[in-house]
Amino acid sequence: MAVIDRLKAIRREDGSVYRVELEGSDGTVRSFIFDVHEGDIQVVSWRPDFASYMEQNLGPAAPVFEAVLSFHRAVQRGVHRP
Repeated sequence: MAVIDRLKAIRREDGSVYRVELEGSDGTVRSFIFDVHEGDIQVVSWRPDFASYMEQNLGPAAPVFEAVLSFHRAVQRGVHRP
């Protein structure tokens, strides 16, 4: 199973789309796209390549989702400007 040792970077691609770089336990850096959807609540979605990398076990990725949401909120508040 994939192990995420550290989140290297989050970059805003466009609108509510973010590129996240993760460093795995083997030292390899991988890049994935996440989207934040607005509504009554904010929801993070991911592309199939991330689910495949995590071998469909997304529980350990909760901190990544939280980081994407926190970054998105910072962008909304103007704390972070791309």
